[in-house]
Amino acid sequence: MNQPNGLGSTTVDGFPARVGPGTAVEQRLGSSGYLALRRVRCECDGDVLSLRGCVPSYFLKQVAQAIAGDTAGIRRVDNQIQVLSTASRRSWPRPSSRS
Repeated sequence: MNQPNGLGSTTVDGFPARVGPGTAVEQRLGSSGYLALRRVRCECDGDVLSLRGCVPSYFLKQVAQAIAGDTAGIRRVDNQIQVLSTASRRSWPRPSSRS
């Protein structure tokens, strides 16, 4: 939903209007409270948004789709997120620790 932000510009779903729908969805996924959704990437082609990445459950795949589908400017969601079991996740790259 578009709303004035009090600074003379408009926000889309709580993010500045200059942010495209794909970026807005990635920001919403990242602030959802589900850490696994931070790894989901979005690509927007017109009003179609593609979701890509891996999550540990079908529930999180559905949450990502619901967030994407409830974003201004998105008419269709192409959900290509893969659900990986715990055994499969063991092979995920680990974040490097900074010393």
